[in-house]
Amino acid sequence: MDTKINIQRIAIEIGEIVKWTRSINEINRLGQAILRVVKENFPNTAITSSRQQEIYNWLCSLGNSDMLSDERSKLVVEFCLSIANEEQRSAFIGVLEMGGIPPNILFKEQMAILDRENLHQEVYKHAKSSFQHEKYAHAVLEACKAYDKAVQAKTGLSKSGRGLMQEAWSWKACILRVTTGVSDSDENFHEGLKLFSEGVMTGVRNIPAHEPILSWPIDKQDCIDYLHLLSLLFRKLDKSTNVKALQNAGAGS
Repeated sequence: MDTKINIQRIAIEIGEIVKWTRSINEINRLGQAILRVVKENFPNTAITSSRQQEIYNWLCSLGNSDMLSDERSKLVVEFCLSIANEEQRSAFIGVLEMGGIPPNILFKEQMAILDRENLHQEVYKHAKSSFQHEKYAHAVLEACKAYDKAVQAKTGLSKSGRGLMQEAWSWKACILRVTTGVSDSDENFHEGLKLFSEGVMTGVRNIPAHEPILSWPIDKQDCIDYLHLLSLLFRKLDKSTNVKALQNAGAGS
């Protein structure tokens, strides 16, 4: 049996989660379709559910089969996630991770999604861990906190959240400038950046920061959309100039 992943542990824990939500026929049908191995019997006195025993039999049979370790890991992931419902997926991923499934296999699909979105590097860095675990609200929250800290660092302001964005991007305060600042359109553009930034802090960051995550469900597509908005704001921040800092430096020279 594969020594790099703990198939027995995975089989027992997955079976414990799913033993009341899948029928034996469903488990066997998926085992035959996905694993493509001859199912053997592996009696285990610690297992009391027939459904759990079938999952254990299928995965232990896979563990005894002659194949490359990575190929076996891929099949374990595909089989386990195929029998999970939406409420169980997060728990299943945790079991597979603790059971030794390599991250490049376990999170391959999730990271491929994130990689092709061409997000700002800071958004990607801070959202990656939560996104790969399918914790979408956490991913957005971490990216929001990163944007908040980045604006603080560029402006030198000690405020946070909505108040920070109101002052940092304010046209009248003249702190951050990302346009030439010579026309009404420039002012309107800044007003838009300010409002977007305020909205992110108020309508996105503040909710999961103060409410249980389960009370603020967010799906994968919503998460990606929020991360794109934050990427836009990060890129404008990168291109901006701290006018007040330049003015102060000039006055002191």
